[in-house]
Amino acid sequence: MKKYNIPSSILKSLFGCFLLLFVFCLNVKADETVKFSLPVIPDSITSLQSRADYFVLSYWNEFYYEDNIVDSEQIYVDFITILEKCNADIVPIAFDALVSNIKDDFNAIDFIIDVSEKYLLDKSSPYKNHEKLAILFNILLKEEALNNNQKENVFEIVTKAERNKPGSKAPDFSMVTSKGENKSFYDIRSEYTLLFLFDPLCQSCLVMGEELILSPCINNAVERKGLSVVYVTPYTDPDNKLAESFPGIPDNWTLSCNSNEQIIREKLYFWDYIPSIYLLDKDKNVIMKDVLPEYIEEFFEIAQ
Repeated sequence: MKKYNIPSSILKSLFGCFLLLFVFCLNVKADETVKFSLPVIPDSITSLQSRADYFVLSYWNEFYYEDNIVDSEQIYVDFITILEKCNADIVPIAFDALVSNIKDDFNAIDFIIDVSEKYLLDKSSPYKNHEKLAILFNILLKEEALNNNQKENVFEIVTKAERNKPGSKAPDFSMVTSKGENKSFYDIRSEYTLLFLFDPLCQSCLVMGEELILSPCINNAVERKGLSVVYVTPYTDPDNKLAESFPGIPDNWTLSCNSNEQIIREKLYFWDYIPSIYLLDKDKNVIMKDVLPEYIEEFFEIAQ
């Protein structure tokens, strides 16, 4: 039987539509495991969009956190899925309602911090959204109820989320290529630039790097759409073994190291979740930040 791979973005959209329909016909149900009840939507609210907005604004009213991570995580995932279907101006209000309902429970705060980092920050999550994460965590930072450890953790995460956000200018840095050339990142001029940050000792980095090399879509974008591909490790290469990391890298791609380790020292890029891929425009403005190869491929397939 032939198998079809459905893109995660389509699956997420279908699931979101299902949840919206669920919200439209919702009757309140309780989850005894985590002491959670869904909000009752008044019958007078009839439009699908209005019901979704009311639902997320009231979602956390009857949430009482207990240490049952599986059920609690699903409650959170359902919330952010429906939130994606709401008007943009509803998002900060919904997050403010969430924080207001958990601010007196340190365990609930820790839970929200952990699952938000997992689902909104990590590139492997289909719900990744650094902008929403920054909104939520900036609201959290205003709460006096947070202890010092929680404040430090939230501040560190929100700083990561806001660094190199789409539309911002990607920082310049010096490079030494595997061919011994000294240049700056801004010396590379093209319609688009794919920046791949990797660690030669990281197995997942090597796997993802090979995935890019073997991608017909990426190679086609290099040949026909003005894409430059730049591999950079932020570490020095004292033993001149950089070329061994990706022996099959095409000649017209750049394999390099940041010899003065400026990337790490000055925290120029979002580096915690390596490997990390950025897509930049011709002016080195960020189009995509810390994404999987499939999102780059989708971008150029749509651009055809």
